[in-house]
Amino acid sequence: MFAAVTADIASPFSPKVIAPGEGKTVMLFGVRFRYKVETGDCGGTLAVMEVEIPAHTLVKPHNHTREDEFSLVLEGTVGSGSETGS
Repeated sequence: MFAAVTADIASPFSPKVIAPGEGKTVMLFGVRFRYKVETGDCGGTLAVMEVEIPAHTLVKPHNHTREDEFSLVLEGTVGSGSETGS
């Protein structure tokens, strides 16, 4: 049995459902980024994107100064490396 979880502070943000293939879309370097949750939806604390990276596409090494990045691969194979080659 699951217990109900409640927040101590009421949230000003409402639940949001974005179906597959929906959401604000941005193309960058031939890669499609589809926003599912934007920072404005949650007070600047989170962004969730569906990203379609074509086969054999190199996403150049980069860093994020204000946020962490987490990737969940649903289909295909992804390789990674670093500037030192490891």
